[in-house]
Amino acid sequence: MKILLKAMVIFVVVLLPLQAVPIVNNTFTGQEILNSPDASFPNVVQPSLDGTSLRFDNPVNNDILLDFDILQSGQVLAEGSTVTAVVNVSQNFGDFDPSFGFIDGSGTSAGFQVANNSGGRGSIGGTGLGLTTVFNNAGLPGTFDITLSVSTNGGVSTASLAFGTGSGNLNLAVPLDLETGLSFFLVGNGGDTSPYLINSLNVTVDGNPIPEPTTYLSLLIGMLFCGFVVRKRKK
Repeated sequence: MKILLKAMVIFVVVLLPLQAVPIVNNTFTGQEILNSPDASFPNVVQPSLDGTSLRFDNPVNNDILLDFDILQSGQVLAEGSTVTAVVNVSQNFGDFDPSFGFIDGSGTSAGFQVANNSGGRGSIGGTGLGLTTVFNNAGLPGTFDITLSVSTNGGVSTASLAFGTGSGNLNLAVPLDLETGLSFFLVGNGGDTSPYLINSLNVTVDGNPIPEPTTYLSLLIGMLFCGFVVRKRKK
């Protein structure tokens, strides 16, 4: 009985790494993003700091202002994964209307536009699909959270956006493949003289980690050992 119990413990231990667990849970200030080697600013002069916030002035329309690597390739399986980003921003006027989003290593993306004026529109788009939901205006000037999320289950990626008291979701035509890595991006969709501040960014990734080869070996040994114990008890 003791041998069988030990075998069961070994089997459970080697299976644990295969269960869904938090892969990433990081919070960055604007200053930490600016100083990070994982951040780049492809289509804008490097933004400045306003205290510890990342400050954008006169952003270029429809160009990527920030590309921030948040997940390396080979860390997590695509199936059963959920990515959530909570962006805390400050805005004086409603003309910036930025888009936030995720893009995987193969170039598939899911974008979320927040227009905090004219009723506070929120849009989700990806691979030719789009959804626009009218949210309550968060009020300007103001500081508020924008929550973006993408989950993949059964081969289907569902994108969701929450802003103020509203939310919306959309099934994407092409799922994000987290196995190829993931970046968070910011796209400018307006260009007035009002600064737009990213105060903080919290990113969480939950899913099934890709096991190391040694994990598979341990699993095989555990299964063989369990089978050996069962056969021995039958004798």
